[in-house]
Amino acid sequence: MNMENRPIEPFKEIVAYEALWQHRNTTFKKLSELFFSIPGSRPSDFVHANVMGELYPTIKKLILSNPLCYRTNILTKDTLDYPVRLMDAKEQLALLYYSGNLDFLSTRCIAMVGSRRPSENGLKRA
Repeated sequence: MNMENRPIEPFKEIVAYEALWQHRNTTFKKLSELFFSIPGSRPSDFVHANVMGELYPTIKKLILSNPLCYRTNILTKDTLDYPVRLMDAKEQLALLYYSGNLDFLSTRCIAMVGSRRPSENGLKRA
């Protein structure tokens, strides 16, 4: 089956994407380059099933314990509702998952930038 025509299993891709972030040197740029080097690839193409199995319960708990009861959704860069503003990003996201109202992206916005693994210097300045 052509990689681009495979059905998407949203939760599987969310878990795999989070697994990719477990590597210490992962950056948006590196992930963007990885996905775009193999057109039609998904996070699950780069993560072993055993790793996803270990992470699955944690991600499931985080998604289901959403205090605002927003449903978690997933978009890929090839879907019609993928945010136009993100298409201009230097390192485009091949996969976007979110909880909340995507319509807010059509309004004036600000960006909140952070790190999953801040440096000691970054923590001091925060």
